Amino acid sequence: MSDPASCQARAAPAGSGQPLGQAVLAYNSTIRYDPPGPGELPARYVMGRISAFHAAVWDTVHREESPSKSAWQVTCKRCPWKASITSVTRVAQHISGSSTDVKKCPAPDPEMVQLVRHHNAASASAASSNHKRRGEDDMEPSPTRQRASRNASQEVVTKEMIDNTLTDLMTREWGVPLHILRGDGLAKFFRLLGLYPGTYTPPSCEHMQTVLVPKALQRLDSELAPMRAERASYGCSISFNGYTDESGRTMLNATVTTPSGSMLESAMDTDNKKMTSVYLKEKLKSVILHVGVEDVVAVFSDNAANCVAAGKMLEEDEELRVFSIPCGSDTLDLLLEDIGKLLWSAWTITLTKGLVHFVRAQPAVTGLFRTIATEMAASNQLPSHAQPPDGARSPQPGGALADREQLPSGRGQLPNGEASRQQAGAHRGPAARSAALAEVVPQAAAPGVTVTAYKPLHRLYPGETRYRSVLAMCQWVLDTHLALQAMVSDPRWAEWQAAADRATREAAAKTKDLVLGQAGKHSATWLLHVRQLVSIMKPICVVLRMMDSSQPTISKVWFAVKRMEQDIKAAVVEHNIPDADQILEAVQRRTNMLLRPLHGAAALLDPEYRQHFTMRGESSAGRLDFQAVLPDFKKVAEKLSPSSAAECVMQLPSYLHGTDALAAVTAKSMPPHQWHEMHTGGALGALAMKVTSQVASATSCNSAWSSYGFVHSSHRNRLTASNAEMLTQLYFNSRLLKRAGKGAASKAQEWPRLLAVNEDALEVAVEADLAKETARVAALEAEAVALALSP
Repeated sequence: MSDPASCQARAAPAGSGQPLGQAVLAYNSTIRYDPPGPGELPARYVMGRISAFHAAVWDTVHREESPSKSAWQVTCKRCPWKASITSVTRVAQHISGSSTDVKKCPAPDPEMVQLVRHHNAASASAASSNHKRRGEDDMEPSPTRQRASRNASQEVVTKEMIDNTLTDLMTREWGVPLHILRGDGLAKFFRLLGLYPGTYTPPSCEHMQTVLVPKALQRLDSELAPMRAERASYGCSISFNGYTDESGRTMLNATVTTPSGSMLESAMDTDNKKMTSVYLKEKLKSVILHVGVEDVVAVFSDNAANCVAAGKMLEEDEELRVFSIPCGSDTLDLLLEDIGKLLWSAWTITLTKGLVHFVRAQPAVTGLFRTIATEMAASNQLPSHAQPPDGARSPQPGGALADREQLPSGRGQLPNGEASRQQAGAHRGPAARSAALAEVVPQAAAPGVTVTAYKPLHRLYPGETRYRSVLAMCQWVLDTHLALQAMVSDPRWAEWQAAADRATREAAAKTKDLVLGQAGKHSATWLLHVRQLVSIMKPICVVLRMMDSSQPTISKVWFAVKRMEQDIKAAVVEHNIPDADQILEAVQRRTNMLLRPLHGAAALLDPEYRQHFTMRGESSAGRLDFQAVLPDFKKVAEKLSPSSAAECVMQLPSYLHGTDALAAVTAKSMPPHQWHEMHTGGALGALAMKVTSQVASATSCNSAWSSYGFVHSSHRNRLTASNAEMLTQLYFNSRLLKRAGKGAASKAQEWPRLLAVNEDALEVAVEADLAKETARVAALEAEAVALALSP
């Protein structure tokens, strides 16, 4: 049962230095190879003698040894056919019906039929060549012959030899991470290689680059077709951003985002091109026309002057119907940077950076801090980090924030029931400073909560472009300040400081004085300023984290920004923060830069806030908010649906005062665009699905550039711009398919579970809504007429 590859392997036994392709082919002629897992490199076992093709054929029958142990008793798994055989040939003939002496299976597996026919054709072609093949090439040896030849086959190529070769390739030559063995891609490749009849020769680099990669991109495009089809219903947004790769080439990428995720549409080479607003506008217009004018709702970009001007020109182009929206994450990051440029905050950040850098840079200090922090955490003297800190809440499937009922707050009023803030006040003097330090001491950890001693130090140093990392650094100082005080007061600190060089001793003395507040009035107020900085940055980072996602969160932005303004105003008053006027002016300026008509219209069309907008009373918060976002809704309707804008306005009261009990129950737990697809019809439903399914930032561009940097590196390859674009599209967009496949099962089970949980609430809601339905009809009709006639 050998072929030329196995004969060649027997002539020259394989070892760890043999090329992987030759070793696997020789191995697959006698055995079915499965690559090892990450924890078993190399494996220390071998397997029996059986080809991959024969293994697939044997899987179609039940078999057992005959009493004489010279044949197999087999029964087909798909029909009553039984036989006593000594080879796999009759089973293959039973599957394919290629012999009149063997009864054909009435219901064979189509894939197995194709496999057998392909194998027979390849065997016939090989038999006509000059190779001398033995008669048992298509035969599985009987149990007696199989046991007799097992020892001889193990001396040729074993699994351990191939594991050694694979290990050497991955670690010595390719330098790839071992976690790729956790996926099924490599195992799938080896299984297909085992089913290949003959010797497999891998393609050349040029053939794969010029032929196979474009074909793979075409296959991927066909797999992405269902996700592209949803653009007609939900619309899409295009995000664009510039980038300079490691080779010094300037690039411009464009990603298209739908509720299913973001896909890379193009990565254009703009090398030697002047990135003017007109040039960007023409490039983006070509992308919009390629995607479809009817499907594109918004264009997101960063706040660079040329990008803003290009977006404005796109919005004014009569051929297009898109809104230009600045990236929400970038805008709020600029707000954090504005606050960080104030004199007192810049001084606080500089001192905090110096402290963190000193702890990180000195291995002895890092080890001492970890030891002390671990001891204090074990005795519940440090806070538990099992839960994220306040303000680090992530968007939920049906809404942006965990406390949704607090979001629709009145204009200029503090919301009711908001979470308690840290009380600091205006601390002055040693006694007040001691009180401020006392407030840092957390409560003992709750029983059963896992306590982490310290946060990783390597993640604390703030980046240059992501200014929100300053919050993590300052929050770490507040959480671990007691451990820092214990560290600088420990005798081991004094011993290490005395043995260090002069510069290190001086830096250690400054660090100790800063932590203990003994370096004068500036360091005495340092911790207080850190607390003040955290109290201002937290509300901003809550909204920033919500928007820094490829999920459709645009309907949450309007209320989240209003809530952010209120929290900052309250923090300024409660913590007596310096330069309050400058901070509030920066907040107002960046808020005006961020909010667009699409945000207001999306908030009005979010079913979670229907009850808020229908609050009665001319001076109520809901009524004032409704009057603020209604003009935005009309602008959006006129731009996106010019032929049915009046119909959308007429349907608005019915949507706001809807009496569908199921709709009321699912308003907060269901994504807005899916809610409108189920409960809102007509022109308003189509408009609402497109508006509420958009993202709030250009985060997908950053993810695309990360994928580009992973694929292309000037140290590893010299790809042209077009080849790098193809490879990046394959890698980035295939990950979208993987995420969609993982989430399909959970999404399919989500709604039955949701309806089962809310069955009692649904019954109560039905009774309450039916009682009010008759009284609302007249009010709905009158309000619809008034809205239609309003300018």
